[in-house]
Amino acid sequence: ECRKTESLEYPNRSVIVGEVLHMHVQDEYIDPATLRVRPEAYHPLARLHADAYLYAETQFELPRPSLEEWRATQ
Repeated sequence: ECRKTESLEYPNRSVIVGEVLHMHVQDEYIDPATLRVRPEAYHPLARLHADAYLYAETQFELPRPSLEEWRATQ
């Protein structure tokens, strides 16, 4: 279940942005310790553009810097 938060209108299409409120998923796709989806357990699919899609096979983390770390670079 999702809640629409924004609708972006373009000449030939619309992009809907939403917030996921509830989802139903098989237990094997959820890490019981964190209650987060385990990307390695399924094969996420992304739409790129037109008829182009992409399977996400590689995951990486990119930690967000703290405000102090960011300010030190400015």
